[in-house]
Amino acid sequence: MPKALLAALALSGAVAAAAVGGAQEAIDRGTINVYVRDVEDDGVVRFVLFDSPDGFPTDMDLARCVQDVVVSGGKASFSFDALPFGDYSVVVLYSENGHFPRPGSGPGGPGGPVGPGGGGGIMTGMSGDSGSMPPTFDECSVSLYVGSLALQVELRTPPEGVGRPHDAPGGVPPGM
Repeated sequence: MPKALLAALALSGAVAAAAVGGAQEAIDRGTINVYVRDVEDDGVVRFVLFDSPDGFPTDMDLARCVQDVVVSGGKASFSFDALPFGDYSVVVLYSENGHFPRPGSGPGGPGGPVGPGGGGGIMTGMSGDSGSMPPTFDECSVSLYVGSLALQVELRTPPEGVGRPHDAPGGVPPGM
């Protein structure tokens, strides 16, 4: 067999192996699409993705991704793309005026309370929300092991005294 043909076959095999490797990487990744509807006022929805219990649900500095989206027609959505397969928890915050605390400032920081509950026009929702305050990462986690996962998150303000930062002594509920 001529050397040129052998080199061409070897090169095409290497290209095919690289293509298969890239396809495998794409197969091991997926997208989480998060939808919020029935938002009464214009405002901003903040979508927060955590890939571990560290910082969940309030420390935005430890989140994998934080994205703000302007509400349009009472709805907002965001897609977390190219995520490695695994377990994730999503926190969704809504603010009437678009003011959220600076990342890492925690509950009650600049812009008002944040986290489960809230006040000052801030509402929350979480993936797999258990209703406990504050919820754990595991209670809210979803498993991404397919190409795409869709989550509908309902925003709500908890009743007075249930996990609302301004109802707790010092403005921070236990465990936050």
